[in-house]
Amino acid sequence: MGYHRFLGCLFCGVQDHVLKQIIHGFAMVDKMLVNLNARIAAVVIQTSIFLRNNALAAYNKALAIDSQYGKAMFGKAIILRNLGKLEQAMALSNEILELYNDADVQRFKTELIKSGVRDTTGIYSLQQAIDKMTSKAYEISAANRLLDKDGRIHTIREITQKEDFSGRIYSFCKRRYSSLGKEKVWSESIIGAFYGSAYVALQYYQTPEVFHNVNYYDYLQNNVNLEELDRSTEKLLGILGDDNLSGKVWSIIYSFATFCVPIIGGVEPASDLDTAAKDATESAYMLGMLLAMRHHEQEELKASRSALNNALQKLADSSKDYDYSPPQRSAMCYSMRAPKIVPLYFRCDGCGQNTNIEVHESNGKEKEIIKNYQSVASKFSERGYPSAFKCYCDQCANKYYPSANPYTVHNFVFSLTRPDCKKPVISYPSTDSFNNFKYRIALAFISGADTLSKLSAATNTTLTASEYLEHVHTVLGNVVTDMGGDSK
Repeated sequence: MGYHRFLGCLFCGVQDHVLKQIIHGFAMVDKMLVNLNARIAAVVIQTSIFLRNNALAAYNKALAIDSQYGKAMFGKAIILRNLGKLEQAMALSNEILELYNDADVQRFKTELIKSGVRDTTGIYSLQQAIDKMTSKAYEISAANRLLDKDGRIHTIREITQKEDFSGRIYSFCKRRYSSLGKEKVWSESIIGAFYGSAYVALQYYQTPEVFHNVNYYDYLQNNVNLEELDRSTEKLLGILGDDNLSGKVWSIIYSFATFCVPIIGGVEPASDLDTAAKDATESAYMLGMLLAMRHHEQEELKASRSALNNALQKLADSSKDYDYSPPQRSAMCYSMRAPKIVPLYFRCDGCGQNTNIEVHESNGKEKEIIKNYQSVASKFSERGYPSAFKCYCDQCANKYYPSANPYTVHNFVFSLTRPDCKKPVISYPSTDSFNNFKYRIALAFISGADTLSKLSAATNTTLTASEYLEHVHTVLGNVVTDMGGDSK
């Protein structure tokens, strides 16, 4: 193995105590230089520089694997100092101290300052500032559940005018607040872009036709006092006067603004200050739109839940007008015939293995059981209730959907997600034969049969009120009143 490769492997895999020994070795070399004559010193200097450059490459390789490995970062900072790259050493020591409160690194930084190196704490290039502010915006979005269900930033494409909107908000604030200082301009731009974006998005949801071929900043300027955007937006959110809810919205943008203002102020050169401020304003614009989108989704959830609850209540109330008495037991025929049992083969949706269960023979129709249940699921999905039918072997069924009855195995699982719920409602279809009875009743209900008389006519059935309600609740879940979105 060549020397370079050996040194690289050594530094990428070293333990902490080995790193210290290597760093100590470089310090010893520095002391030796003082006592050597000029010719020998020149050779040693070349060797020392060679070792340090290779050490630097090795540290970089280690940090490529783990960019926040503190010992490797500190080792690199020491090498940079020894190579005379003092500004880089200072920048890296500050980066380490942002991650770890380490006394050795603090002492190292103090020595750099004593030797005349400028402390770069709070000093950022334009790209560093943009990266920090963008990362903070995403962090705030995630913490306040403003991202979509996949954890991504999704905006309203039809009204996204981020650069123009944010730029004009920034220009307005420069004109209005410049006499109060740069920090005031930056903070008001961030806050104004947040509330302005939210206001336009909320208005768009209410009257989208108004925004056809309209510049959204112009709309905002012509319809709202730009210095009272917070109150106007709170009114659309329905939280004006509610200090608790208004405070929660304010905390979103306040935390972002207080983070960004010192970052913007630390950007060098000063010619990049406006660009950094505009970028923060654009991020605030996105936060405002995300807030409006999540609010709109919640309002739709409330409406959907209210509609379903009202329909279920109407179904329950209709029982007093529903006249049905089940036949007497003496009038029923109980002639029993033992069905023939045959195997039904399928691939388990849990483990992927081929398996089978016993079902009742039905002149070949038993082979269509799975297909028929899948068809039922498709019908619910077509009506806005995403549904799926899954088949499981005994082992997977007991693992994922255990039954309280030791003699019952849930080989068939039907899952349905209501528009107002995040968590699917789980029910268990019959495995002996295809039986869509309860699903047929629930399907009729969501299709408009919202009274017991209508259900009876739509499904050609005659059941008691409690039986109809039981079937609907089994498939759709019980009425929920909390806003968490979980079915009972």
